[in-house]
Amino acid sequence: MFDYGRISAEWSLVDGSRHAADATGAGMTIRLQTDMALGIEGERVRARHVLRAGDQVYCALSWAGGPSAPGHGAEASARLAATTRFWRAWLARAGIPDHPYRQALERSALAIKGLTYMPTGATVAALTTSPSSPTVGPA
Repeated sequence: MFDYGRISAEWSLVDGSRHAADATGAGMTIRLQTDMALGIEGERVRARHVLRAGDQVYCALSWAGGPSAPGHGAEASARLAATTRFWRAWLARAGIPDHPYRQALERSALAIKGLTYMPTGATVAALTTSPSSPTVGPA
């Protein structure tokens, strides 16, 4: 669904593959890639798979025509591992003091960093979900 659920996606399998499908709607296209077999059922794409202990599957959602999603589970795992290394190294350089609330401080720092536009350092999204102004009742 696009436009906050107002526009249905039109799904199609990519080049007849059962492992990649595009959803088009509202003037954009996104791609779902997975190592599970996909099928289109009505306005939805589905994959059914039973996982047992030790099994792994992957799903990647990306912009169609944009940077490529991982092509297989091993590549997805490698990208996740690289991302984990990057953020752990960033936290190690952040200089967060040893403190009883260190874990909360680290999570807050990661959230703020994640909401920052890298080229300029500008904040790209609100850091809170609170209303911008309090509700005022009758005086």
